[in-house]
Amino acid sequence: MRAKAKLSEYVRLHKVLTGVTERDIWRSHGIQRFAGTAVKRLAQGLGLSVAELGGVTSAGGRPLDALLEQVPDEFDAWVRGVVARLEDEAAARERALDEAYKCVAPLADDRGAFARAVKTLPVDPQVRSALFLRLDGRPTDLYVWRSIRPEAADPYTTDPEN
Repeated sequence: MRAKAKLSEYVRLHKVLTGVTERDIWRSHGIQRFAGTAVKRLAQGLGLSVAELGGVTSAGGRPLDALLEQVPDEFDAWVRGVVARLEDEAAARERALDEAYKCVAPLADDRGAFARAVKTLPVDPQVRSALFLRLDGRPTDLYVWRSIRPEAADPYTTDPEN
């Protein structure tokens, strides 16, 4: 007869390795990235309730750092790779937004002409929407972050026993 003892540290680590997806990383990094943002706006941007977000922010507000404190190096490298890719995607989307806005900025005084010009731009539909935020002088950073939300995906590793 053989027995396998799963101590609390094993269980914690197993939960992290088999339960964290790219979307979890996107959400955790977003909380840290937009730490100075109003809670209600941040909750809407990340698709969380204010209560869910309040629970995370009251526990130090650095969920990604807390996650990476005691994990294996290969998991840490995977998380940091996902964060780097997300940051690159956000920067590329911001650059596309900047370039598109330069094309239509002269029409900012006439909202109708601006809308018609935006409609003809060969850009991603989410960039088009952000152009109106920029026209109104509203921030686009959280909108851009939401637009790069990863699709549902498998976690870092799967549990072969379950």
